Amino acid sequence: MNKVEYSFLYLNQETFLWTNNEKGCVYNCLNQKIFVFKNNEVLNMVLEELLNVNNLYRTRLSQKLILDKNIQNWITDIENIEAGGVESEEDAKKRITFKPLLKIQQTQDFYRYNYEQRKESGNIMDNLHTLIFNINGSKYGNDNYFKQILYPKQSTEVLNKDDVFDFIDNSKKSNLLSTVGLLGNIWEYPDYEKLISNLKNYPYRVVYYCLEEDCRSNTNIDFLDENFNLNILVTECASKKISPIISPHILYTFIVASEQDMEQIEDIVSLYPALSYKVIPIYTGKNIDFMREYVFIREEDFLNANLSKREIFTRQAINIHDFGTLTIDCDGAVYSNTHSSPIGRIDESPHSIVYREITEGKCWLRIRDQYPCSNCIYQWLCPSPSNYELAIERPNLCDLSV
Repeated sequence: MNKVEYSFLYLNQETFLWTNNEKGCVYNCLNQKIFVFKNNEVLNMVLEELLNVNNLYRTRLSQKLILDKNIQNWITDIENIEAGGVESEEDAKKRITFKPLLKIQQTQDFYRYNYEQRKESGNIMDNLHTLIFNINGSKYGNDNYFKQILYPKQSTEVLNKDDVFDFIDNSKKSNLLSTVGLLGNIWEYPDYEKLISNLKNYPYRVVYYCLEEDCRSNTNIDFLDENFNLNILVTECASKKISPIISPHILYTFIVASEQDMEQIEDIVSLYPALSYKVIPIYTGKNIDFMREYVFIREEDFLNANLSKREIFTRQAINIHDFGTLTIDCDGAVYSNTHSSPIGRIDESPHSIVYREITEGKCWLRIRDQYPCSNCIYQWLCPSPSNYELAIERPNLCDLSV
């Protein structure tokens, strides 16, 4: 590095810089390269200048700073991941870069003002993307699992199909509503053929989630087609013998709670290579060691992040797990997150419920802005808070010290 010619340090506008008192990281969205560094007094002065939005993501380096070994090493690391560099004052005048900052036009205040002052709500319904109806229970259901994942409850209540149709009809104002999900044992639902035929009249993809035990004793799946799919939920894989149905309209979801479950899934998949499937974990209240081993996040996961700038901004604004989804339980309660209190009832307008969640709710906009996550350099590389944290009663799923 020429110590005389260069005097300005800059970062590219596709680069994120996050720091705390002890360390920091630089992440380049263009090539998904990252490096982590220890913070110190001298380096921190430079970082504060870079992070000052008025400095256009650059700072002037004095001769003394250029000769500092820590600064030299930091610049080398920056250049190695193509996140920035140093340049002359003349070249710096030609460069305009902006620190990547999230800009939200339609904020909570925006919606409140439009509704309260102008009696308008704009396109607030476009925040609704998915409807999940827990149409009835299953004798094999699990209420604790229902709070974590898409899983039927053990309930005797039945959701009225006319209420289902009315709620869907009143949700049509959302231009982004694309999926309707059903939970429960559809074969025990009153007049389920009419429920299915009416749902097929809507321009939405329908996914029916049922337990393998319920599906095993009900072989009538003629209603499946390209827009009406079946998702078969399988638990306790280690203790079951499964003969999967191979179909382009059927997906198997293996719900794992132990290493034995995972081993059994490997055997099933090897026997049925054409099987469409996915694997998701579940917290039973007794398998925290399994969750820590297979679900908790490690630092290496952040160092291998593969996120775009848009994906990072999304994590700064909304909960990627909950946002856009309303779940209607078989008792008529409407949830924006099944582990939280209801946000409304099925006989209310979807518009009122969406407005309430956007302006008052704490689920769709639940992000990692609370301690200890708020003091972590990987804060926005980490997935949004999930129901696993709520079930385990932890603020996050990692053991990193911040």
